[in-house]
Amino acid sequence: MLSAFLKWLDENNVIDCRAITDKNDTGFDTRFRIQKCVYLAQCLGLGTDYNYKQFAHGPYSHDLAIEYYAYDPEAPIDEPLPPNFDRIGNVVLRAHAKGWSWMEVTTTILEDARECRDAGRQYTRDQIERNVASLKYQYTDDYIHTVYGELLGTPLGRELPNAASSPVALQAT
Repeated sequence: MLSAFLKWLDENNVIDCRAITDKNDTGFDTRFRIQKCVYLAQCLGLGTDYNYKQFAHGPYSHDLAIEYYAYDPEAPIDEPLPPNFDRIGNVVLRAHAKGWSWMEVTTTILEDARECRDAGRQYTRDQIERNVASLKYQYTDDYIHTVYGELLGTPLGRELPNAASSPVALQAT
């Protein structure tokens, strides 16, 4: 399914598939966008199961990187996008339109919440924002708070705690 998603990202001017392996800013930007877009699409149910870890520019999947480095934009697509993809694609395109910083902070928020949820720990919005601020020191607390608030208004934010001090403990899915 990754090849179909990469082709879709390319057709929607989110990435340049021919630049994936480039060792320049365009290549880095393309790989960054792939990591973030696949992460968001996976959160929305794309049906991929890449494992992510927090990294310098937000969640990163080594397994995903191996696959997109091997991607051939000229090869036939092996598996189509799922029937419900329009909903997923629309959210990914809206996230991409908000820019690099928004995607980096958003995916870091979502990954921090996932890590808490998977560990069975209770967490609050304040805790997540503090955790993200410690990882993303280049962004202001106000910016992280704003992104978190915007995220709550999207399908991506449906499992995030909204109240600043109301703990949430979700079962691992």
